[in-house]
Amino acid sequence: MVQPSLSLRPPRLGVLCVTSRAQRRHHGFMPPAGCASIGGMRHISRFFLVVLILVLSACGFRLRGTVQLPPGIASIHLAAPEGALRRDLSVSLGQAGIRLLPSATGADAVLAIDRLRQTRRILSVSGSGRVLEYQLRLQLDVTLTTVRGRVLLPRETLTMERDYRFDDNAVLGKTTEEGVLWQEMQRDMAQTILRRLSALRVRAR
Repeated sequence: MVQPSLSLRPPRLGVLCVTSRAQRRHHGFMPPAGCASIGGMRHISRFFLVVLILVLSACGFRLRGTVQLPPGIASIHLAAPEGALRRDLSVSLGQAGIRLLPSATGADAVLAIDRLRQTRRILSVSGSGRVLEYQLRLQLDVTLTTVRGRVLLPRETLTMERDYRFDDNAVLGKTTEEGVLWQEMQRDMAQTILRRLSALRVRAR
């Protein structure tokens, strides 16, 4: 005898009705009208998740890069070389409500990124002398000072390293991979700088 399906709510409301796989396969069981399948509910859940992410993005919500500066710092002049690091810092600061000014004139503070160094060194070689691994190193100095000369973040040297395997039989592909790694390292370095800036607000309380 076919067991009745278990409904979490009355089927007429058009909600989920749970039925066994055996019922559907052996008895040709069809759920009542208005009853959604588990698979359908999964699709609906995914749809609402995507909508939620889009809404949060439209509101400027970001999982990474949230920064709050000390009181009185509402505008900044960003003195940094062009590249992924500068772009990511600019976007994150802008989304945090910080005004970015093209010069120090009129700005509350200057965020200076200088002495940016990108170096590559051999990490390991084969018995025949072929390079097997490289290490990439990104290093820079960062400071934050008010336009009146007050030092909010003393000069600090930040370093980031990445290792990757090299294959001289696929030089073009490895060159592309190295370029991608440099971009990722600059973005990660931007997040490190933002965390330093956020820590300033905590110390200022």
